[in-house]
Amino acid sequence: MNHNAPESGPEWAEARSRVRVYLQALQVMSPAQQERVLALVLQRAARQQEESPGADPTALAMKEVRTLSEQWFDLLLVQHERVAVTGLVSLLAIDAREKWPEAFLAQEIPADFFHALRECDPRAVPGLRVASMVPQPFDSPLDEAIMLPLEGLSKVRLPFVAKVAAFVLSGLSLWPGNRLR
Repeated sequence: MNHNAPESGPEWAEARSRVRVYLQALQVMSPAQQERVLALVLQRAARQQEESPGADPTALAMKEVRTLSEQWFDLLLVQHERVAVTGLVSLLAIDAREKWPEAFLAQEIPADFFHALRECDPRAVPGLRVASMVPQPFDSPLDEAIMLPLEGLSKVRLPFVAKVAAFVLSGLSLWPGNRLR
């Protein structure tokens, strides 16, 4: 098999399509870089299929995308448990697609990209605590005029009444002078 052009056929067309959509969804590279990465992924998947005949090309290709990403982020970032996820979040945070559209999975890494990626370290906020919110009544003069009649109806037709109440109250929240806005 020629490693420059993976097998053709509907299975490989599906693999190509799925990897292309995945790379586009990441939103971290230019279309030209997407095509280079896509070609590399399909070459690697074709080699894997030689070792495992009958394996699904789409599954092999998606596995190769994840493997390439993890290996690439392992080289660039401080070790994390889920380095590829942290790396992808970092790429989005530093706006890599706009500033360095050719950098993702590239062999040569621009120095400013490397430093920006290393500086961006998305982690949970230290000392994060769960807080509770105490329900507060609406500060609208129409509360009593609307809610008391709705209470009587709610015993009869709860789902319908709940929808009407939500609609009316959402409209009131847009009323000029309402403090909920």
